[in-house]
Amino acid sequence: MSGRLLTASGLEILSYHDRYNLHHQITLTLAPAWYLLGLFAETLNRKADACAVTLLRGFTATQLEQWRP
Repeated sequence: MSGRLLTASGLEILSYHDRYNLHHQITLTLAPAWYLLGLFAETLNRKADACAVTLLRGFTATQLEQWRP
């Protein structure tokens, strides 16, 4: 959806012109790379959460979610 909006406004940030594209917005050939990037981002997010919990002196994620200032 965002790819179509960007293309309509004249910006072609991610424009794929290979044989396996879908409306020049996504391509099957790069799907494994995007998948691995997502796994890496998930790992990074977990490490950031662990750092936050450590900095907050041992509060668990559940305790932080239930905490109201």
